[in-house]
Amino acid sequence: DLASHITTHRAQGQTLRNCLVSVDLGLNNPDQKIPADIGSILYVACTRVTELKNLFVAPIFPSLWEKIGKSSSDEDRRKVEVKLKSASIEFAS
Repeated sequence: DLASHITTHRAQGQTLRNCLVSVDLGLNNPDQKIPADIGSILYVACTRVTELKNLFVAPIFPSLWEKIGKSSSDEDRRKVEVKLKSASIEFAS
């Protein structure tokens, strides 16, 4: 069997069959810094597998897990998404 390894960013937009996804962001230590694009990394990694048994995520320290999605850029992105949704509903009507 042949095996290939690609990064999560490279996997965006690809449909992969018979794949195994291993996610290790090195976040098992509370002193590690959370990557700014962790949301997109986790989303793309999790949506590449066809069955959850093919997804392996390395441990993420609980205090770091609680911080995911709560940065100022995440808050700003959610505000923009709300405005876009509102504007699209107004446009559609």
